[in-house]
Amino acid sequence: MEIITAREDVYVSHSMVLETLRVAGVYLHPFVPGVASPVLDALDAPGEERAWAWAGARTCVGSSGARLFWAGV
Repeated sequence: MEIITAREDVYVSHSMVLETLRVAGVYLHPFVPGVASPVLDALDAPGEERAWAWAGARTCVGSSGARLFWAGV
């Protein structure tokens, strides 16, 4: 059994919250772009990765070049 430290637990929780917000923003963008766009902007999600096809990809890289989400999380 793997022991998860408090720091790792916080990191995983933080990553899951960000991933949930990103997916929700992608799904909501066609219906309420005025709400979804600021969320996706805050997450630094590039414009080309805001399509439905990217909702489950979990490989989003922000416009600054920083990888926001990893498939292993």
